[in-house]
Amino acid sequence: MPLFGTIVVWAALAALVASFGLYLFGGPRAAKWGRAAFFLAAACVFAAAATLGVLLVTHRFDVAYVFQHSARAMAPLYWFPAFWAGQEGSFLLWAFWISVLGVVLAITSGRAERRVMPIYGSVLLFLIVMLAVRSPFVPLDTQGQPVPTEGQGLNPNLENYWMVIHPPTLFLGFSALTVPFAFALSALFWRDWDGWLRRALPWSLFGFAVLGLAMMMGGYWAYEMLGWGGFWEWDPVENGPFVPWIALVAFLHAAQIQRVRGGFQKPTLFFGLLPFVGAMYESFLTRTGVLSDFSVHSFSELGGAANNLLIGALLLSVFISVGMLWRRSRELKGGESTLDTTNSREFGYTMAMTLLTLAALIAGIGMSMPLISAGAVKLGWMGHTASVKEDFYNRAMFPLAILLAAGLGVGPWLAWKGRGATDSHRLGLFYMVSVIASVAFVLVGRFVGSPLPGPRLAPELILFTAAVFALLANGALLIQRLRLLHPRPSEGEGGEPEASRVRGLGSPAWTVGGFVSHIGAAVLLIGLVCLVTFVHKDTDVLLVKDLPQRVLGGAYEITYLGQTGDFQTDRDNVLRFRVASQDGKESFLAAMPFALRAMEGGDRKLIGHPAISHHAGGDLYLALKDGPDEFYPRGRTPLTLKLGATHQWGPYTLQFVKFERDPQAAAFVQATGQMPPVFPVWADLRVTYRGKTTLVRPQSITLQDNPLGPKSPEITLPGGALLSFDKMNAGSADKDNPNAGAMDESGSFVIREPGPVMEAFQIDVTTRPMINFIWLGTLLMFFGGLMSMRRRVLENRAIPIPDLPVPAPPGLGAGGASRRRAKGRAPTAKPAPSLAAMRGKGR
Repeated sequence: MPLFGTIVVWAALAALVASFGLYLFGGPRAAKWGRAAFFLAAACVFAAAATLGVLLVTHRFDVAYVFQHSARAMAPLYWFPAFWAGQEGSFLLWAFWISVLGVVLAITSGRAERRVMPIYGSVLLFLIVMLAVRSPFVPLDTQGQPVPTEGQGLNPNLENYWMVIHPPTLFLGFSALTVPFAFALSALFWRDWDGWLRRALPWSLFGFAVLGLAMMMGGYWAYEMLGWGGFWEWDPVENGPFVPWIALVAFLHAAQIQRVRGGFQKPTLFFGLLPFVGAMYESFLTRTGVLSDFSVHSFSELGGAANNLLIGALLLSVFISVGMLWRRSRELKGGESTLDTTNSREFGYTMAMTLLTLAALIAGIGMSMPLISAGAVKLGWMGHTASVKEDFYNRAMFPLAILLAAGLGVGPWLAWKGRGATDSHRLGLFYMVSVIASVAFVLVGRFVGSPLPGPRLAPELILFTAAVFALLANGALLIQRLRLLHPRPSEGEGGEPEASRVRGLGSPAWTVGGFVSHIGAAVLLIGLVCLVTFVHKDTDVLLVKDLPQRVLGGAYEITYLGQTGDFQTDRDNVLRFRVASQDGKESFLAAMPFALRAMEGGDRKLIGHPAISHHAGGDLYLALKDGPDEFYPRGRTPLTLKLGATHQWGPYTLQFVKFERDPQAAAFVQATGQMPPVFPVWADLRVTYRGKTTLVRPQSITLQDNPLGPKSPEITLPGGALLSFDKMNAGSADKDNPNAGAMDESGSFVIREPGPVMEAFQIDVTTRPMINFIWLGTLLMFFGGLMSMRRRVLENRAIPIPDLPVPAPPGLGAGGASRRRAKGRAPTAKPAPSLAAMRGKGR
């Protein structure tokens, strides 16, 4: 079975090479064979993916990838995350989606197929070569031992249903970015300055929707699993998909200017290429080990030829993109005309693109800081590598968020070329309502105890006002478009003439996707401000079993009820809490998964996931901070005794006489210079109680590999007090006799009165107000993107896309394109008809 997986990978590689040659160098008939060869390559990728799935399901631990990322004890649902948990499987997942979208692209791209498929197929070729270099079908090196009957298993943090759907959605979004890249690059090769855009737009909108949804899924996974209470921490790997997504949003705005006004070809092509290049750069950062010390999400280093292959693919995509843009720059129209009138929509879109570019640069430079600082260390400019802290991103992004939110409200109301009156009185009304909402925001803040208003929260108030303004402005346009109010004449989504009248476009509901996405962004920003402003948090709350504890100013009472099993042996163990509100309206049981789990590599680690209570107005978030602890109602007294010293504790007099190390452990230290896994030490103490002296010998147990293992036992002193020996505080003064002590050495002891020992945990309790607005806003942007995609698909069906003549390979031989260039005439597409003409044609 593993051999079959290897064979189909190499077969896919051969089919792709054939497809590339047939598409690029053959005629129209050969192009059909090129498509068939691509389909064969895709089928081989599907077969490879199915093979890996079967190997995981059948627990073939003789395959290294299966052994490293799965185990029989895993629930069947988590066989899916095991598929893409490692480098090899995630590359196969990426290749799978590239193949799926490639089949659709080949069928739907029409005469552009011969131009776009060689470029698109080259991306799949890179992934297949990577799979040949880093194959998921390599046999496990057992070094002559029997094949293991159990695997190492999955990282426990990945055993979550979001990890079943988040990575496939993320790689589907990354794969969708390849299509506009391929169309833009083919436009530069064959000088198709306008036709490529209409073909690329549906794919770009699909990528915008899916990649945005994938980021939300990843954020929700972090919110549910990692316990720090948030969903976005500006982690370098979080910024990885964020930068291409922001670049894609900038491209969608640039595309609108070119579609409606014409020109603006340079910026549109640049932003059409940028998202894919950004995705390749993200892969370089997260897969080559650059971020291994700075992100919990990054992969370990690819190593060897795979590293070089990934770096080479990144550099090739950059050089070809920049090179072709530079070579065609004189033939392309710029964007200068968009700045003619500052009250025009094209000017607003240009400003939006500028702000989005700044946001992408800030996030891109921030996530690259480990790489930049590593270079600075090698040059001697810095002493150590560094990363950018979360506070930097928040400070840098906040002004951009305010300006973008304001632009979301104003932009859609502006007219193209500044013609026609802007409904300034209605915008003024929206602004006044948003100011009133901000006043209410302040009052609510005072009611719930937040420090409002104040200079520190002035940026939050401004952002809240701008976001409410954007929500109202786009909501009004949405209602107009749906015919519930009087529609504005001659204005469609994005401002072009009424596109719903184009034959085949159907319901005007398909034309409101842009407004829905803008509303989603505004809702998300409102939720973000409320989340930051109205949050309440109690940290380090000590919960002793069966003892209620009031939190959040008495708003809730939480009682720790105990564990369902043994956290050291039961992987499904949970901590149970009873949570009751002060007003008695709410009472529920909260379960917090908590167990000692095996990690990748064989290490064991305590894993505790938060418990979340979901409400319409926000969540109550319980996160484990520390534990398990022992709570002593009657207290404990730590004692530090020097050798030979005497200490009085109540009726007890204690004298530290001597200590003795375990001989075998001491010999191990002398031989290796390292501490053994277990290092017992005994202390001899004279204890005098009510005139009677007794010699006691408590034992200290130091466990190097398992601090949660057996603890130093307590011994009972005369009179009932309990004494334990914690540790020795210094090494032997005599190197030749490790059992001989020096007078300045001391031991740490703990003494207490008899009484019960109770189990306790420390938790953080946090409110997450209005966090549902963040999820809702993301979903609205997702559905808005799909609606706009559907609209562009229908539009392309209704109105034929002007095409180039049947292409010749660019720059090959003395004929075709070379002869045309020699005559000084470039083969360009016919100009696209105006949107007004499109509307008339569709009537």
